[in-house]
Amino acid sequence: MSYDLMIGKSPLVRDSPLIVGSIDIEEYHVLAGIAKRHPSWLIDRLLQVFDDQYYGMEELALGAELLDQLLLEEKESRERAVLYMISAVFSMALRRGLPLHGVAD
Repeated sequence: MSYDLMIGKSPLVRDSPLIVGSIDIEEYHVLAGIAKRHPSWLIDRLLQVFDDQYYGMEELALGAELLDQLLLEEKESRERAVLYMISAVFSMALRRGLPLHGVAD
């Protein structure tokens, strides 16, 4: 199982989205642990790996702020590594001015 994180106009191949990250079973379990300690709309949506997700620019900005906050609160290295990966994906989408798509694989 893998949940791909894509930046682009759409997740369709014809629109050439960039796959910039993925959430596999190991990251899923880490996110589930974070969700128990720090409930949030963003982590809940990232855990919905069987449903495609769309994050517009406003959600990306709110998500980036939330990820910054979680990074300051989380102490475990594995959890921080997953949060850094997701933060990098959100930051890249914001810098490029393109939406983010979470696509169930």
